[in-house]
Amino acid sequence: MFDFFAVGELNVDLVLGGLKRFPETGRETLANSCTECMGSSTAICACAASSLGLKTGFFGKLGNDRRGEVVLSVFARYGVDVSRIQ
Repeated sequence: MFDFFAVGELNVDLVLGGLKRFPETGRETLANSCTECMGSSTAICACAASSLGLKTGFFGKLGNDRRGEVVLSVFARYGVDVSRIQ
């Protein structure tokens, strides 16, 4: 039994740094850095609920790739049950 159970999309956000100008459609803009972090407001909310001490689970679909590993590692750090992620 869960105190908090979330259902939603799972994704990774790319945070770019060191841009020389604001990105524009059709123009290339180079970044000095790129950081990957947990995306999806539902997933972030699940992590917050777990950090408050609630037994938390998540249902969603996730790719079996490096970005999927990013999401699973964040959930593991926060103690979110991932047994129902496909």
